[in-house]
Amino acid sequence: MAGARARISLCVLASDAAGLSRCLRSAAALVDEVVVLAGNGSRAIRQLVGAYGGRLVSGTWADDFSAARNRLLDHAHGDWVLFLDDDEELHEPEPSTLAGLLTETARGYYVPVLSPLGDGAEAELEHQLRLFRRSPEHRYVGICCEELTGDWSPASPGVHVAPLLVWHHGYVGNGLVSRTRRKVQLLEAQAGQPDGHRSLCLGREWARLGRYAEAAGHLRRAVELLDVQSRNWARACRELASALVEQGLYDEALALLERGVERHPLASDLWFLLGSAAARLGRHNLAMAAFGRCLQLGQGSWFYDPSPGVGDYKAAHALGLVHECLGQTDRSLDLYRTAMRAGSGFTEPLYRIATILGTDPRRNALAPALLRTLGKTWRTATSEDLRLVADVLGTQGRWREAVECLERSLAAITGAEGALLRGICLAMLGRVDEATAALTQVPPGSPLRGKALLRLLALDWIRGDWARAEATRRELGEAGVTEPVQKAAELAHRLLERGAVWGTLGIDPDASAAMGNALLLWIEVLLAAGRVSEAERLGALIGALAWPPGPARLAVVAARWGHPEVVRPFEQRLRAAAVPEAAEACLALARAHRRSGRRGAAAWYLASIRGGSPLVAPYVELANLLRTAARAVARARSAGSCATAAAVRRGSRRAPRQPAGHGGEEHGRKPARDQPLHDRP
Repeated sequence: MAGARARISLCVLASDAAGLSRCLRSAAALVDEVVVLAGNGSRAIRQLVGAYGGRLVSGTWADDFSAARNRLLDHAHGDWVLFLDDDEELHEPEPSTLAGLLTETARGYYVPVLSPLGDGAEAELEHQLRLFRRSPEHRYVGICCEELTGDWSPASPGVHVAPLLVWHHGYVGNGLVSRTRRKVQLLEAQAGQPDGHRSLCLGREWARLGRYAEAAGHLRRAVELLDVQSRNWARACRELASALVEQGLYDEALALLERGVERHPLASDLWFLLGSAAARLGRHNLAMAAFGRCLQLGQGSWFYDPSPGVGDYKAAHALGLVHECLGQTDRSLDLYRTAMRAGSGFTEPLYRIATILGTDPRRNALAPALLRTLGKTWRTATSEDLRLVADVLGTQGRWREAVECLERSLAAITGAEGALLRGICLAMLGRVDEATAALTQVPPGSPLRGKALLRLLALDWIRGDWARAEATRRELGEAGVTEPVQKAAELAHRLLERGAVWGTLGIDPDASAAMGNALLLWIEVLLAAGRVSEAERLGALIGALAWPPGPARLAVVAARWGHPEVVRPFEQRLRAAAVPEAAEACLALARAHRRSGRRGAAAWYLASIRGGSPLVAPYVELANLLRTAARAVARARSAGSCATAAAVRRGSRRAPRQPAGHGGEEHGRKPARDQPLHDRP
């Protein structure tokens, strides 16, 4: 092991041999002593610890993480202690870097811990105190979300940030839900006096499970109890504001954030959330000022654990959204391009650029313009570029152009990623057999196999091949698909095959979001193939979930395919919904009805919008609708048909109590399946 003037003890809590092997491989060569506390003390763990010359401390944790860490401290002999868990590893550390941190004046170091969440979700970044001088007075407290006693505020003498990085793998797959539930149980078992830190931790864990109402209750308590100048208060403010926004409580979120930025003016995250809440409320000047402040601050201080990008590319993108809402498309395009340049691999602005460019009726092909935005041409574009452009085209409903884009390069459609994307595009065109052939090319063992199987399952249902569908469903677990999605597949299969689901659904509220997203995926494939009745059945399952955004997201999907009747059972719930997606859903349904000539229904949905998105401009659209009706009245009058004029006025200018024209083809032309949906929000 490496020698140094000051000795370092690596202390590890372990329960899994594979994870422990990865952890020790990353850090053992940098320290002078390895101490491992293993609850099971299996043979594999004993052999691993022995191979690295470490000492194994046996004993149970008794669901008390502080007691376990304190026991490791009791068995450590180094001058410094580095704490890791068995699901963590040091990312490419340099021995000289670690040795150079152990100066005479240093007391402790915060280390950035990056937690990937999987499924394309953004990783969490948090600075935690992991490296510190060993001392008898340093003890951990709290059975969960434990803290080290002493003054470890970043302003304290001798406390710094280490130029290291810890990768935490425990939240990938089913790990996030299972670990979060365990933390909630442990924290709720801590009875006693109200504690701000415990309330903060409970609120964060409930938010991870998507239970925002429960999260907000604990976080409000944390904001009341914590010192307003502390790092934890700023974190509680950020988490509470996020939970409030998720519930559509924008006014409360805005008031909290205005207080937050006054107390912590260098917190980029708080400014970013302030801009988001203001935009939702239509306060565009305040939103632009807040996002502009983010760009001035940059990422701000590590003290606040700012989310990646809130000080540069995300702020530029959000500012572009506000300008787009105000109709300033040239300025928004500039900001979107700036965001793409600032954020390496940040492609979200490209989707908004496509939406703006796609509104030009003179533009038949969108792919060349998107490639120019990437600085490429058909000749210089890589297979990754073509796949990205095809994905963007898909979100605009340009599935045929997406397939043509992919098929320009053999490399773009080979491999798991290319086969998956091509299969999705073909499925959206209703080309069931070709889509099945493409999706089956995603090989078993590929990380994308699960996504391919979910689409193959819907295609099996469309063909009525129930035996094959059952085999596909059983393969989901082997492909790493989460348990909630497997449960959704079982319910959907039983409902479509037998026409009913017998017995109780037994849906875990914490699993509702994952189940709902899977159902939406299948509904879209069914609608693309024209299987509206089957889509309506699965839509009823979404209504049975404890998932507030469900009806709104279903409405957006149904409107995209010109079938707003799918959400007819949820109309009143949609109008009363306070979730952020409700406004987008009402706007999407209004546009779908307007395309089909059902202007009364369109006006009804537009009048239902109470705000909720910086991209929603319902009053502008309502005014346009009324102007169209007025022109129709004027034309009728000029033709001398007063009766027709009165009928047009009654049918178009006054929103009915219920949407008119639902479900009848005589009310308007049904859009073609692959018709581009340029106005998708």
